[in-house]
Amino acid sequence: MKKEIQQDQQKQIRDALVDVATKAGVTVRFESLKKFHINKDVGFCVISDQSTLFIDKTISLKEQVTILIDYLKTLNLDGIFLPPNIREMLELR
Repeated sequence: MKKEIQQDQQKQIRDALVDVATKAGVTVRFESLKKFHINKDVGFCVISDQSTLFIDKTISLKEQVTILIDYLKTLNLDGIFLPPNIREMLELR
């Protein structure tokens, strides 16, 4: 039960981070990158003038959250509302 709660909390955090990325103009896609013979957990590209961050969906939620935090720290998030818990994560990491 406790693990389920932690899993739900991680998913909520991940979804909030994806929402921030979307507001910053970045599409986040969760794909099985290894299926495409990509030996990385994350990739970035521009598709039809749309910045797209690919995250391997087979890695843990915790790893997905870490990747999103690290990526969002590289963006200018001025003018984008950040929920307090997300702001704290970005400042602490």
